Amino acid sequence: EEQKESAAAKALSISDITLKIFGRQEIIIGGNTVDESFWTKKKWRSMFIFLLLSPDAEVNKDRLLENFYRETSSESSGNLFHQFVSKIRNLFKT
Repeated sequence: EEQKESAAAKALSISDITLKIFGRQEIIIGGNTVDESFWTKKKWRSMFIFLLLSPDAEVNKDRLLENFYRETSSESSGNLFHQFVSKIRNLFKT
C-alpha cells in the first residue's frame, strides 16, 4: 500500500516534460535534459517527439511503424517497436 502511494507521488505529468524545438532540440523531463546518447536508435528520438506533439491523436503501433519504419520488414519493425517502448519506460523510471 505504502509503495503504491510512493510510486504515485513520483509519477510525472505532462507538465514535467519540456520540448524545445527551435535551435538546438532538447527534451527535458523532470528538469533533466535527455542526453543524445540515451537514444539507441536515432528514429526513437523522433518517434518520442512525434508522440509528444500528438497528445490528442490516437497513435498506435501500426501508425508509428508506418511513419518511421515503412521500409522495414514487419518482424523487424515489430521488434524495434518493443525495444522503443522499453526505452521509453526506462526514461520515466525514477
